[in-house]
Amino acid sequence: MLFPMKMSTLPSYAHSIGGISIAVGIIALYCKDFPDDQANALLVAMGTGFIVTMAAIISMKFRGFSDEVAVPPVVMFIILTIIAFYASS
Repeated sequence: MLFPMKMSTLPSYAHSIGGISIAVGIIALYCKDFPDDQANALLVAMGTGFIVTMAAIISMKFRGFSDEVAVPPVVMFIILTIIAFYASS
């Protein structure tokens, strides 16, 4: 048999997380010429969005979609959250 009966859903989540990351990066590049007040508001919104995305990734285990928490994207979003909130202050 080519594939086992229970296929892992983590590869599909990895594509979704990668797509989210690319989309946020493109948004940040388009908004690089904002005035300071608007840029600070955008960074706070992005930091909050990163927290929500991390919560969704972590909750996959507790909702039964995955057997384990995907650690690399969680670490990546923690670092991006710290950078976003630091840059907005």
